[in-house]
Amino acid sequence: MTRLRKINLTVILIAAAALAGGCRRAEGPVQPIAYSHKLHAGDLKIACLYCHFNAARSTSAGVPPLETCYGCHKLVKLKSPEIMKVMKSFETKQAPLPLMILPN
Repeated sequence: MTRLRKINLTVILIAAAALAGGCRRAEGPVQPIAYSHKLHAGDLKIACLYCHFNAARSTSAGVPPLETCYGCHKLVKLKSPEIMKVMKSFETKQAPLPLMILPN
């Protein structure tokens, strides 16, 4: 087998593994709020910088403040148990929810 053919085969195998889910990022720690980037950034197409406004100036996107969540969720999905946790924390001025910072 030639060197070029070996390289091509390696690239194909890596791509196949990635497509099959073999290169997925490990699941992070359990968060206090069940949040879906797939829903918010994917399906709803909310721009990353809407919530992570420091991402343009920092190497880390950071955790959005509760005010950002509250801005939309004072009108949307109010009966969701997860949103109720956010709303209670914001409206009672409790300490911020203990979100875990995820590595990039």
